[in-house]
Amino acid sequence: MARTWCALRPGGLALVGVPLAREDLVAFNAHRVYGPAMLPNLMSNFKLIWSSKEKFGGPTDTVFGHVSLLARAIIK
Repeated sequence: MARTWCALRPGGLALVGVPLAREDLVAFNAHRVYGPAMLPNLMSNFKLIWSSKEKFGGPTDTVFGHVSLLARAIIK
């Protein structure tokens, strides 16, 4: 995401889709599932504008879900 932030112009938009769970998970040699600890780090240089999930713990988040995030690049 840092490279994406560098490639965007100031105030540019990024649409990001990531797998989501109640807890963070790294599936060895496959993928990451983002939870409350890793998701804020992923979006550290961005200001969240919209999310397809309003909060963690919704009815579809019991095991895995998917979240789409629309974020604006922060000018530094």
